[in-house]
Amino acid sequence: MKQDGFNKLQQFINYFNKFWKGRLKKLEISLNKKINKKMKFLLISRHTGGIEVPANEKEQNFKELSEWITLLNASAALPVKGGKSITAQSVSDYEGIIEGALIFEAESIDEAVAKAKKSPGLKYGWTHDVLKELAM
Repeated sequence: MKQDGFNKLQQFINYFNKFWKGRLKKLEISLNKKINKKMKFLLISRHTGGIEVPANEKEQNFKELSEWITLLNASAALPVKGGKSITAQSVSDYEGIIEGALIFEAESIDEAVAKAKKSPGLKYGWTHDVLKELAM
């Protein structure tokens, strides 16, 4: 083989090496996203037990609540009170019992439930509903 032919063959091989390296890198990134993808969950909080936090425990409860929200690594935490209920026919004052919502990630529903069970509010009568994001 002449030097010119060898150089062209080397250029051809180098081109395909770069092409396949790029493709394999994209595949690796895509697979890593699928492997590491956590599911999103919505946690709805309702105060159903009627137990108020005693005055002498409020500061500690607030600290524990903050730590729990940090543990959840919530992308959104929204305490709520009041609001409106809307239907096709009317708008009225909200009369439900939902008092907060959090959006957080977990590997599975079991992990999400385990995290929710660490809530300091459970001992004061709070109920948490953990709902899994609908994959679309």
